[in-house]
Amino acid sequence: EWARAQPALVRFVFGVLGSALGHCHRSHSMESSVRMPTADLASALEVSDQRLVGDDDVDELDRLRAGRVAQLKQEQTWRHSGHGSLRELADEVEFLDVLQPRERGVVLISDGASDRCTQLLEVFEGLAQKHVETQFCHLELENAGLLAHAVDLDEGVPVVFVLKHGQVIKSLSPSQLFQLGAISSPKFRQHIGSLLRNLGAIGSDDALKVEGSDSESDGERGLH
Repeated sequence: EWARAQPALVRFVFGVLGSALGHCHRSHSMESSVRMPTADLASALEVSDQRLVGDDDVDELDRLRAGRVAQLKQEQTWRHSGHGSLRELADEVEFLDVLQPRERGVVLISDGASDRCTQLLEVFEGLAQKHVETQFCHLELENAGLLAHAVDLDEGVPVVFVLKHGQVIKSLSPSQLFQLGAISSPKFRQHIGSLLRNLGAIGSDDALKVEGSDSESDGERGLH
């Protein structure tokens, strides 16, 4: 009887094992099928985020490029109108003709007989080349005409006029110009730049700032 029952028992045992193995396989397959969409979604979100970041970078580059192109065009316009160098004015009439249309103007009035006149002209020529947004001019005192009586010349010259659309908004006396020392002083150019920048006569320029000194605040005090 055992011999007759043994094949049936074997088939029963293998049937149970096969059913269990099949169940495990199906469970594993179902678990994988549940997990895979989540992984795919995370991957898709990551790719989407990268794409968005990339688009932002491109937009920023386009914006910077457009700004730079506009800046170059504006600089070219300024140069064509005479900016970018220290312009010599013949008299007060030319003073009005040249400065009235300009949004920003700086005029140095000096005495050609002065020993420091040449050095001053070099300083303002350098500023004119650096700050093309401003029209820089020079006028000899003997040619200034009525302009020489329009400001306080008790201290003599040099005097610097700061103008907007031809209107003098501020004059800088010798005591203000040489507040930090003579033209030969390393701080002189930076001080002049700070004075003009604080008055809005020129744009900001880190190269004109004095690092590790009080010239910026000195320049501001010198305006009052």
